[in-house]
Amino acid sequence: MSGRTEELGDEPLTGNDNIQEESPKKPLEKKVIILIVILAVIVVIIAALVVVAIFNWNTKPAAVYNPYKVKSAAEGKDRHIYLLENQRSEDEIKNGNEMKTLTVEILAGHDHLLNVKINATNQSRWEVAKALEDLSPKKSHVIEDVNEYIKVFEHYTLKEMNVEVSHDPFSWKIIGAETQKLSKPLVDTYQGQMKFAEKHILYEMHLPCQAVFGLPQVAPKLLVSENTYTFWNRYNLEEKGEEGVGGVDFMLCKIAAESYVGLFMDSSNAHNVTLRKDGDGMKFTYEFAGGVIDLKVFHVGDALSITKIFHGTIGKPVCPPLWSFGLGQSKEALENMINEYVTKKVPLDSVWMDQLLMNNSASFTIDNDNFKGLKEKVEGWHTKGISFVQTYLPQLKLNSAIHNDTVQKNLFIPDPQDAAKPFVSKGKDTGECSFIDLLTNSSWDLFKTGMENLNNSAGYKGLWIRQESPYTVCDGPCPAPVSYYESLPLQKNTIPLECQYRHSASATHYNVHGLYSLLNAIAVSKSSEERIDGEKLRVTSSVAAPRLGHYSTLWRGNVNSTWEELKRIIAETLAYNMAGISFVGYPVCGYKEVKEELCVRWYQLATYMPEMRLHHDGKSSKEPTSLPEKFLKAVKQRYRIVRFLYTKVYEAEILGGSVWEPLGFVFPHDENCYKDAVLEETFVVGRTLYVVPALAEGKAKVNAYLPNWNWYSFHDYSLVREYEKDGKGKEIELDASEEYTNVFIKGGRILPVQNEEVLNTKELLEHPVTLIVAPDHEKKAKGTMVVSEDKNFDIKNKKYNHYSFTYIHGMFRSNMIEGYTYDTLKDTELFKEIHILDKSLANVKYACALTFDLHFHELQVTSHPTHLVLSPKGDLKLYLKHIDSITFGEDASKTLCNRSTMIYIRNYDESQKSVKLGLDSSNGVKYSANFTLLSDQTLYLALEPAVGDNWRPADVLVEGTLDRRSEKMKLSDFALTIPRINEKFGFSVSTPEGKQLLATSGQFLMEGDRFMKFDFKLNGDKIYGLGERVTEFELADGIYTLFCKSQKSFVDNHKLPGKNMYGAHSFYVFHTSEDLFAGVFILTTSPVDVVIATSESAKTLSHVIGSSTLDLFFFHRARPNAVVAEYQKLIGKPVLVPYWSFGYHQCRWGYDKIEILKEVVSRFEEKGIPLDVLWNDIDYMIEYRDFTLDTARYPDMDKFLNELKAKNISYVPILDSGIARKPSYFAYEDGLKKDLFIKSAITNKPLVGVVWPGFSVFTDFTHNQADEFWVSNLNTLHKVLPFDELWLDMDEVTNFCDGECPDEVHYADKEFTTDKDDMMIYYIGHKKLNDIMVSLDAKHANGVSEYNLHNLNGFYTTRAVYKYFVQAKKRPFIITRSTFPGLGRYGSHWLGDNYSKREFMIYSISGIYNFQLFGIPFTGSDVCGFADKADLELCKHWMQLGAFYPFYRNHKEINSGEQEPYVDDDLAKISIHTINTRYTLFRYLYSQYFEISLNGGAFFTPLFWHFPGDQEAYKHNEETFLLGPNLKISPCLTPSSQDPIDSYFPNHDWYELFSGKQVMTKNESSTIGKTVSLSCALEPNPVLNVHIAGGSIIPLNRPSGNLGKTLSNAIDLVVVPSEDMAKGGFYYDDDKTDTIQLSLIHISEPTRPLYISYAVFCLKKKKKKK
Repeated sequence: MSGRTEELGDEPLTGNDNIQEESPKKPLEKKVIILIVILAVIVVIIAALVVVAIFNWNTKPAAVYNPYKVKSAAEGKDRHIYLLENQRSEDEIKNGNEMKTLTVEILAGHDHLLNVKINATNQSRWEVAKALEDLSPKKSHVIEDVNEYIKVFEHYTLKEMNVEVSHDPFSWKIIGAETQKLSKPLVDTYQGQMKFAEKHILYEMHLPCQAVFGLPQVAPKLLVSENTYTFWNRYNLEEKGEEGVGGVDFMLCKIAAESYVGLFMDSSNAHNVTLRKDGDGMKFTYEFAGGVIDLKVFHVGDALSITKIFHGTIGKPVCPPLWSFGLGQSKEALENMINEYVTKKVPLDSVWMDQLLMNNSASFTIDNDNFKGLKEKVEGWHTKGISFVQTYLPQLKLNSAIHNDTVQKNLFIPDPQDAAKPFVSKGKDTGECSFIDLLTNSSWDLFKTGMENLNNSAGYKGLWIRQESPYTVCDGPCPAPVSYYESLPLQKNTIPLECQYRHSASATHYNVHGLYSLLNAIAVSKSSEERIDGEKLRVTSSVAAPRLGHYSTLWRGNVNSTWEELKRIIAETLAYNMAGISFVGYPVCGYKEVKEELCVRWYQLATYMPEMRLHHDGKSSKEPTSLPEKFLKAVKQRYRIVRFLYTKVYEAEILGGSVWEPLGFVFPHDENCYKDAVLEETFVVGRTLYVVPALAEGKAKVNAYLPNWNWYSFHDYSLVREYEKDGKGKEIELDASEEYTNVFIKGGRILPVQNEEVLNTKELLEHPVTLIVAPDHEKKAKGTMVVSEDKNFDIKNKKYNHYSFTYIHGMFRSNMIEGYTYDTLKDTELFKEIHILDKSLANVKYACALTFDLHFHELQVTSHPTHLVLSPKGDLKLYLKHIDSITFGEDASKTLCNRSTMIYIRNYDESQKSVKLGLDSSNGVKYSANFTLLSDQTLYLALEPAVGDNWRPADVLVEGTLDRRSEKMKLSDFALTIPRINEKFGFSVSTPEGKQLLATSGQFLMEGDRFMKFDFKLNGDKIYGLGERVTEFELADGIYTLFCKSQKSFVDNHKLPGKNMYGAHSFYVFHTSEDLFAGVFILTTSPVDVVIATSESAKTLSHVIGSSTLDLFFFHRARPNAVVAEYQKLIGKPVLVPYWSFGYHQCRWGYDKIEILKEVVSRFEEKGIPLDVLWNDIDYMIEYRDFTLDTARYPDMDKFLNELKAKNISYVPILDSGIARKPSYFAYEDGLKKDLFIKSAITNKPLVGVVWPGFSVFTDFTHNQADEFWVSNLNTLHKVLPFDELWLDMDEVTNFCDGECPDEVHYADKEFTTDKDDMMIYYIGHKKLNDIMVSLDAKHANGVSEYNLHNLNGFYTTRAVYKYFVQAKKRPFIITRSTFPGLGRYGSHWLGDNYSKREFMIYSISGIYNFQLFGIPFTGSDVCGFADKADLELCKHWMQLGAFYPFYRNHKEINSGEQEPYVDDDLAKISIHTINTRYTLFRYLYSQYFEISLNGGAFFTPLFWHFPGDQEAYKHNEETFLLGPNLKISPCLTPSSQDPIDSYFPNHDWYELFSGKQVMTKNESSTIGKTVSLSCALEPNPVLNVHIAGGSIIPLNRPSGNLGKTLSNAIDLVVVPSEDMAKGGFYYDDDKTDTIQLSLIHISEPTRPLYISYAVFCLKKKKKKK
């Protein structure tokens, strides 16, 4: 029962063939006969009508065999379980060996997957999926990519899929989700048969298929015809010239042009599938010889999307090492053969050796007698770039080392007659042999040992698994009993089917046989992961099975040398790609003797197939070393496209999906693509190259069908077919040349090629790459290239470079998708030439390349009739990773390499407070530049194109800010210098004394609406700001990217790619003199890169803005706090927060039921640890849906929260930005009705992304009802969950997909899609801008794209929530993750997802500094760290440090261990002391914050903030800090083993706050302070180093309980005179109303804060006389 097919034919004639001639009839008799016939016809018609009427009246199906009825059901939202009962009599069930009861499980997977499992109830039957899971159990789930996320978390419910189940008899059907809009069921088992016996399972279903594709190696063609197909692995050399057969029971059912359904039957048992036409579709009949029914239905999408989802389910296809894509050779006389290749300079990448290399065919051995010195020879071959591949046979030769090891470790397949002994059979080459029980991962150790021994004997780069059916020369036992085979037809050439594996009782070889080849591949693949050299091993199998492609490539064996076989391998390759095996190999020219014409056609075809390898019986020469030149040309052409092929197969391992496809999958609406000659005899590679091979004997011509599109000849670059509007496909006749294959480049693609003549792929990597750009009819093209070192886990660890190329609007772009190591350069990534097949560039004479380091390079331009060639000039080396863009021009001055911007208008207004400039760029675009003096300290520059709509974020600045004018000063007083008319544009600002502070350097460069570059030279030595980032406070030389992005805290090393995080703040201050600073603010919502470089005493800052407009503010010299306060006049002063927000906050992701919340509060109380605020992460929601409460897990939350309020404990829950796209979900339905969601630029429907609730949509805050939408839903939430304040997360806005998700819109598979970063001249951040965020092309209600609004999402969300609290008459306390200038007047911030490491504790200090600058001072870090398990000592120190943060919260991720302060007694003791200290200082902290809420500035600052003249103070930013001007904190940031610590004190009087001990006295003769040694002891009594400055008066509270109770206690004053004087004060208010007039609301009678001021004068003591 090999993979046979049985063609259907007519029924044979029966009866007597010798029919006698009829005698003549009389006329009357004839009339009577005719009348009778007519009456009979009438009767038949009437009867038929009656039958139809009856059928339509009673819709119960015609009798089919299905005796099962639903006895009981449990139907959940995504899982239904049914208990079925057989309705036949007990005798009938017994006689048929049928199951009495069955259990059915119907599972909704992700959006496109339905899984139906049917098993015998309470019976252990064989299940493939369970066995494989047991073999390699999954660890605690860590989501690594969005596809995995979708699999785990996201799915339609069964109701949403419209899965209908009938109970009597049991059947089911999928109507399809509402969004899929199908008129008929996708799958229907209503009239199908169903039988479930011990060894005979029958199951039928109907699908509305127009065509079916798939069943590789089992079906003879890609288009699966009506027939019966059998699945049973068989070694079949003698019968068909094939080494082994196998198959994957996966089919694609075409329902409509872009609508496919995938069917995968997961079974290793022998089974048939029969296809028959059935009405308007096809009936699928499955018959199994055992196991269970495990059906996976993938619906509905285009062919590529369905295969991607299928591959994501079974495992994406592995990409072999690069050398696998070169020419391979199998031959016995290895050394002579290799020498011949080298001598004749013919490329060769790998040599393969079969079992003849082994010692008596024993696996993992070498025949040292016949292959002496092989190890040294192999090392030499590897050095030359020729990889050596050895063979592994699963038949373990008796008494071989691996056999003995298997017996010793009891890992053999036991003998059915004696389980204590291994079953012994005979192998074709090994003789007597045993077999490994591969259903246990303990067997992998055998492979590790064997492979290590083999590597020591003779190194190898690949392992070729053969005869793994497993094959034996016996049919079961050796010798087999008489008639054994006849009674067990499945037993042919394999071990006894009753052999029992140790996995389970059901794991007999009868069930496991079909899985054995996969188990071998898994064992070899897993065992190779720990290779010392780390190189990825090439694993090659000979027998196919589902999932095999995830671990191994496939070799199809010794196929016959025939024209039929040549055609067949195309269909098989395409089908195997669908089935998840990308890399399939066939012997070039077949295994047997072959004629030259067939052989040359085979060479031509193999050039574009996955593997090009020679393997034959040696009876005829097939090597290119001994054949005519035309054969060698095919080999050389292969090496031309190796990098392209490797890229596409590598991407399949990353993303899934087919690489080799039929043309119809690429052009699904063109029915001509499904004709046999096109479907079966042509193919597309990587959706880029369309191959039309010559497959017919003696034919000089070949016909090529070209759909309506741009098609270019890969041979000469000519445009063979041009797209026509409303045109149709055309068939053209071509020469069937023996010199080259007819291959076409699909318009819209870019592919890498290499034209150098090399000897192998190792040499290929030493040469640069040429890119071919083939534009589509819209003059667009895109492509990719992967560079990898082929190490294990490269993909998992993202250790590869993945390039994306685009050609749009006459500009070429090179982007990095993955692998950002800009300081590592390899010649393999050099760019040699770019061939642009665009005739419209015929007049181009100049090209300019912009590189990542902001340098411009002129390129060599060479015009050809069909294309333009760009190449580096002279000795210039350009690496692909360094090229950002290449632009073209007919005139040199119009390229960026020679751009200039001149002033042609210069008009001052009458007041001399503003000047308007007209600018003329050499590219012909005019700009306006207006300087305005807003105040005595603030200069404003507005630069924009003179024509067009120039969008600006109107909401960010305080209303009326730009209308201000300086009352006293003129521009000349501000020392602004501007060039004259006809001079290059630029400007400078100086001090009144003429010292230049800031000056432009070089050209202001503008291009289009996505690029502006300008450089400033600053007269300053230190720069601070530019966030959000994790690094030191002072900015080092390097690059800083500003664009809101969901990214866990990465320490910013100032190198590319940018480490941009949640917030985007393009504000910085720089130190200009001893105690003065200046500031710069660039107001833009576009992405920004700032490059800092130091030369001599000056700093140069290069700014690149992805915009054509510029709003720049310069703040003149002042003390640092005054500069920040002036900045906050623009963006708004910080929002005032309630008292309790200064308390201690406790949170954790994982408080997933009310009992845990109660336990947390209880444990705080038991330990006596104060608690002020309890937080909930996303756990409290229903399926992570905003504005919902899961009352099943959180019953009586309102009662619980009232109990908390009685204890002065507040409650804060989280909300995310994504609104679950779930029909019937109230927020989604309401937003959909009001059209409130961001729209896809592709569909003009709500853009679909993925966040925690699964597929989600996102609020468009430019819609005039968006804020009210949030306010209304917050009111809804508050009714069931009376929260006090709110926490906003994921509001960048985050999207687990990049751009849009593969939903009904298969975004990634459209003909051409781009994001805004594909059209940017400079690649800001040098990482894909829409990485883990919403598509930047998305549309908003105000007509502005997401590109311009992305950075504002956090701002808008916070403002909407702020409005809710204003309406509720509550003082807002909103913690948000994404920030932008101006947000501080509505909300506050935490520093996001950090790590439980000391460096992140230290960097939290600089993070809070930055947000003081940015006007969001109430900021904190996750105390003890969010990610990773917290070290106890680290947590103690962090709890101490956090007590002095503005925002003090302990927060932890799920599955990382507890770190609440009560988990350890010592930690609890330290926490109590630390929290009480914070309570003691509350009045002081609150007053400092209140002060900047009124007047602006910062209160959590580095030492130099209040001591700017102390140059030493600038060196200690991350070691110590000030709270206001009066308190100095010296935290313990190092392990206790390094106690004591040194802390720098500025030159002033300093005292220990709580002991009064003076630690430093001011030195009147110096400006420099000193270092003091301080204790950091944690025990017996924890030390907090808090010092007060002399001359201070501060308020203290006496702590009792939590902050709420503490506030009722008396206030003490600490008076610390200095120079006989002290001063201080504090604010006091009612903590309920807003005491500051804000831009959005006005409290008519605000409570006036009580400011109590003290001044204490002490008399100096008279000196005593001596």
